[in-house]
Amino acid sequence: RLIYVIASNCPSWPAMKTTQTALLSKQNCYKPNWKKKTSDCLAFCEEQRLLLSKQLIDVQLENTGLKEDLETTSYELASQVLKLESKLKHLTMENKRLLVMVGQQTGEHLGVLGPSKP
Repeated sequence: RLIYVIASNCPSWPAMKTTQTALLSKQNCYKPNWKKKTSDCLAFCEEQRLLLSKQLIDVQLENTGLKEDLETTSYELASQVLKLESKLKHLTMENKRLLVMVGQQTGEHLGVLGPSKP
């Protein structure tokens, strides 16, 4: 109130009061628009952030699925290799046994790779 009393004694007070009223009017005019634009921008940014988060999670899930597929395939291939190695050893042992039997029947000593040369 003291400022109002002092200002009202100033000769340019009516012009200042009119300017102040105009500024407040314009500020009130822009204020809601500014808040709405800011709110809309924040909402859009939040939507984009959520969309990117969802896409990141989808890519991570796909990556995990691919890793699981790779591990499964790797396990299956390793298992097949072990089975084939076991079969090879079994066949090699069977081959040696048959060579020994043939050597005993013919009276010759046969090596693993075939008959020994004299």
